[in-house]
Amino acid sequence: MRRKLLKPPLPLFLMPPEMTDPNQSMPENKSPLAEDLKEYVRLQLSLLKLTLVEKLSRITAFMLLLVLIVLLLSLSFFYLSFAALEWMAVLLGSRELALLLFGLFFLFLALILYLNRGKWFVYGFVKVFSRIIFDDKNEEE
Repeated sequence: MRRKLLKPPLPLFLMPPEMTDPNQSMPENKSPLAEDLKEYVRLQLSLLKLTLVEKLSRITAFMLLLVLIVLLLSLSFFYLSFAALEWMAVLLGSRELALLLFGLFFLFLALILYLNRGKWFVYGFVKVFSRIIFDDKNEEE
């Protein structure tokens, strides 16, 4: 069985004038394959939009939860540190000495957080965001 070879398209200067007219619209291809291809592209675009909305909403929810947790922990840490400061002032007999010790404690805590910022914060956020963005559990279905 012989295959029919398709002819290559003619160069523009060899085409008849009715085919090179820019005002003439291209003929509509009504083949089922073209329609199926258009539908497939439209569905893939819709899937991409839905996936993007899902991922952005998950990231937004994570960030909102993180801000809420940090705010609540900061408030509780603030009040607990004042209570501990008053307790330490009574134990030491000097409020100024208790303030100095708490200031040194917070400087030491800030130094530890700064030295471990990559391991505790940056890589943690990268891991969480990559898990959200590259989550393939829904794509297998």
